[in-house]
Amino acid sequence: MPKMFELNPRALELWNPSLQAADSDDEATISLTGIVGDEWPYDEYARPFTLSRVDAALRSIGDKRVTVYINSPGGSMFEGIAIMNRLNQHKAGVTIKVMGLAGSAASVVALAGDRREIGKTAFLFLHNCWTVLAGNRHELRSVADTLEEFDASMRDLYAEKSGKTPEEADEWMNADTYFSGKSAVEVGLMTALLDESEVTISANAQADLPAARRIEAALIKTGMPRSERRKLIAEFKAGVMPAAQDPELTSSAVITQDWGDLIGIAEGIKAAMNQIRNPETR
Repeated sequence: MPKMFELNPRALELWNPSLQAADSDDEATISLTGIVGDEWPYDEYARPFTLSRVDAALRSIGDKRVTVYINSPGGSMFEGIAIMNRLNQHKAGVTIKVMGLAGSAASVVALAGDRREIGKTAFLFLHNCWTVLAGNRHELRSVADTLEEFDASMRDLYAEKSGKTPEEADEWMNADTYFSGKSAVEVGLMTALLDESEVTISANAQADLPAARRIEAALIKTGMPRSERRKLIAEFKAGVMPAAQDPELTSSAVITQDWGDLIGIAEGIKAAMNQIRNPETR
């Protein structure tokens, strides 16, 4: 059995973490605008959301209908399922509102509400489970069989919520399918379109976050273990950020170039790994 699920790099590349609810001050709202689970602390702006956090929020809200805003590339499938089940237990009802992306495990959370809204320009992303592992052929085959069971569970959930057949849901997952807001409503995964006035861009969006996310996605594709990715990015940021805080040391253009250099390194590693795996492409 895989020890961990891995973020799908396509979802990570497309996720815009600066999208947030325009008015989320209502005490009966929960904003899930980060990575599902606490296994991916790639920086302080990732804002991971967990079952314990959702459970605490629901206990605080009490016997009121709750609105859950979602903008997430996904994360742990187990954590996503647990959060969905906990939201389904909320007797006063749940309204889901997808603002930007509900990818991977976050698409599971998005299916919790009896009313499920999505922005016209927002997306659901469905795919088969991802993991990263190393081992001999017996271990790899065993993990593939285990992942097939996980995929079947997700397939049945998507089919149940949409009213489609398991075979149709299986096709969505096999094709790594993105559903726009309109398409998600048409196939039955979501129940209505979200009013675009409810979504805004965070004033605290970090300029370097998209670059960090692209680096993370590129390194995931190489198969580099998560601990090594975190160490590489942290070491590079430690060298760049002190200069970024002092305008006399460097300019924003130099900082951008530094990030570009690391992205280039990550892409180079990915290309090298592809050649190792596929020697005929040399």
